[in-house]
Amino acid sequence: MTAIDTEGDTHTYERIGDEMKIGNAELTVLKYFFWKGKLSGIGIKTKGYSNWAALKDVVFEKFGKGYQRNRFIEDYLWGSFSKGKTVISLEYNEFSKVGTLFLYSIEVEKQKAEYKKQQAKEGAASGF
Repeated sequence: MTAIDTEGDTHTYERIGDEMKIGNAELTVLKYFFWKGKLSGIGIKTKGYSNWAALKDVVFEKFGKGYQRNRFIEDYLWGSFSKGKTVISLEYNEFSKVGTLFLYSIEVEKQKAEYKKQQAKEGAASGF
């Protein structure tokens, strides 16, 4: 894997040799996010409606239709941070023509939130 960005304890990587395709969808971005050495998420992007539609078909086949907040907007959600192992978000931006799929680890996101809470607590105790 090749590191492409680091922000605090979060590192973003791309893997050389990854097939930039899922089903018939051609991918423009495939990134892996790690927090403190743990895989916290995966980000995938497509360009153009036909690639987005192909990605959507694969995701729907794998996970079902998901929850769509507004039937006029291509934005779907699977899971929640209160239960399950993964939250999945799939959306299409009609203006930029970019489709985005994010998969988040609920466990790691909870650990991050607890860590930030602890850091704030320690900062409040020593910073005032």
